[in-house]
Amino acid sequence: MDDQLIMTHFPHPKSWFVFLVALIAYVSLVLFFPPPPTMSATNGDEPHYLIATHSLYVDHDLAMANNYENQDYKFFYDEARIEPHLYNFKGRLIPYHPMLGMPLTLLLPYAIGGRTGVWLLLNLLVAGGLTWLYGALRAFVPERSALITVLFCGLTYPVVIYSAQIYPDTIGFVLVAFVLYWTIGPSTEGKVVQERMSALIVGVALGLLPHFHFKFALLSLTLYAFFLWQRRTRLASNLRWSLAPILLLALAFVGWIYHIYGEFSRDVFIAPSQGEYGSGRLDGMVGLFFDQEYGLFFFAPIYLLAIVGGWAFWRNPATRAHAFFLTLIYASHHLLSGTFYDWDGGLSPVPRYLLPALPVLILFVGQGLASLWRQQ
Repeated sequence: MDDQLIMTHFPHPKSWFVFLVALIAYVSLVLFFPPPPTMSATNGDEPHYLIATHSLYVDHDLAMANNYENQDYKFFYDEARIEPHLYNFKGRLIPYHPMLGMPLTLLLPYAIGGRTGVWLLLNLLVAGGLTWLYGALRAFVPERSALITVLFCGLTYPVVIYSAQIYPDTIGFVLVAFVLYWTIGPSTEGKVVQERMSALIVGVALGLLPHFHFKFALLSLTLYAFFLWQRRTRLASNLRWSLAPILLLALAFVGWIYHIYGEFSRDVFIAPSQGEYGSGRLDGMVGLFFDQEYGLFFFAPIYLLAIVGGWAFWRNPATRAHAFFLTLIYASHHLLSGTFYDWDGGLSPVPRYLLPALPVLILFVGQGLASLWRQQ
């Protein structure tokens, strides 16, 4: 078992257990543990994502200047005033977060339950993400290691905090976990319909990622390379069924950017950060792990086990190729986030920018835990 990739039938019977435990914990935090009276329930960029959703719901557009002026944010923001999150781009007033992914995803729960409805949707999605991660991790480690790893990581910082944080990174975490599950987990060998449908929904998930933030395009690319490698023996069919939704959603992405900005150019993507998206500095890349105020390891030392697990992946010939792709997925996102001039995430809980790639680290943590147990 030490030197073999363990594949199991999916979904595993304990998947529902993982989902329900996580969902109950997350919903309980939302309903029964409100923030302190002096702290707004939404902070940082969260009210701005909600005001975009409010504008889409009430005005049926994303022209939010009037919503800021009318103080519509008082429906979900507890402070007296908020500065408009808009900037001028060549004569156009542009929201700092112009993508449609967040407001469209949050629209129905916001219409039904306002801010609480949005929180509960995020609870549901993150609990689902953990369930998919459990299924993916079961491909590599025994049930006990997978269960303990996923529940411990899911019920501790930072995942538990982001189970109700209104950021695209939260949705990114869920979509990455979903794609990893369908890439690593269920075998579709000899199941033509299941193979095609899984390739189709993976294509949809990968195509949707950049619609939440353009930086997620790199995650889509590396995840897609992993998916195609994993299904290389049936490459033509999987490529055909997955590529169609990716191309359609990519076309929609370009069309939306052009509609908002009046052009599709490099300026569009660097303008919100005043041209400073890549600062060329190294401190952010190191700080995402080790900074005493913003580093992952200081807030969640369990992720140090990812070093042990990653090494175990690379040492085992059966998982070495998996190690290459998983490392590529994580490292490329870490590099992109760490070179951002505001790499610490501003007012959001840390480490926000690592959240979409955290499923990879959780897989490595599970392998690290299993490796240490086997040595005892």
